[in-house]
Amino acid sequence: MTVIIPTLASSERSVSLVRAVESIHEQEGLCKIIVVVNGNRRDLDVVSALKRARDTRVLELVEGDLVKALTAGVEAVTTPYFSILDDDDHLMAGAARKRIDYMDRHPEADVLVTPGQRQFMDGRTVRVPHLNGKDTIASLLDNNWLASCGGVFRRRSVGHDYFASMPRYLEWTYLAFQLARERSVHFMMDDPFPHFTIVETPSSESRSLEYSLAMPGALAQMQDPSLPLEIQRTLSRKVGAALHHAAGRCKKSGRMRDAWRFHLASLRKRDGMKYLLFTRHLLIGTLRLTRDKRGLDPVE
Repeated sequence: MTVIIPTLASSERSVSLVRAVESIHEQEGLCKIIVVVNGNRRDLDVVSALKRARDTRVLELVEGDLVKALTAGVEAVTTPYFSILDDDDHLMAGAARKRIDYMDRHPEADVLVTPGQRQFMDGRTVRVPHLNGKDTIASLLDNNWLASCGGVFRRRSVGHDYFASMPRYLEWTYLAFQLARERSVHFMMDDPFPHFTIVETPSSESRSLEYSLAMPGALAQMQDPSLPLEIQRTLSRKVGAALHHAAGRCKKSGRMRDAWRFHLASLRKRDGMKYLLFTRHLLIGTLRLTRDKRGLDPVE
């Protein structure tokens, strides 16, 4: 099995990156490693150390782009199976053996979703993923079950094209959605031991304004008239909620033109009228911004 690590290889990430690589080396010699260094923040000493590591191939991309890094990594895989590991996460002991054994026993499986744990900055740890019911797509829209380091992919049936089409944000939800529609996805939920640990950091992209603004477009990419009607309705509600959230973030940041754009789009989605009252807040915010720029009297 091959484990792909996309990374900036910056000095700030060197400690966690070393830990990620070591967690793969500890898998009883069962894994090859492909590290895809992307972007211009790389530390040359870190890259040199990676090139000296055993069973490790280093690919270097000029552009800092996760989707392109994953695509390049998958293209380079020569083993029957592969997994992904973020540079701040790590595999648990024995994970590779369990993953390979399962895929060997189930040749019909294109994807295997394995259990893991998420470690928060306050020390809390929770088990992931959460699969609600047997309908994988409906469950996915409630809570993404494909963590970045939780999947095992059969190379002959899951090619680099799946990764090349991923959006900039919400990429793993999008990938899970496509795989659930087109491939045989298996779940190893009965294993009591976690296969991986996801370490939350203050720089997690899900906290950023850019993430909030990109979510509506990423969800919209999943919309398809061939989907069951209830799934289409749920997706429309999800897009509407994401548009409303983006409008709120833009208002808070003083980007009123963008706030209006997202708000008006949210009103057109299923159940979008429930966001109508937010119009008043945008009107007040716009008037206050105009007042501040012109030095007019306060708006009550």
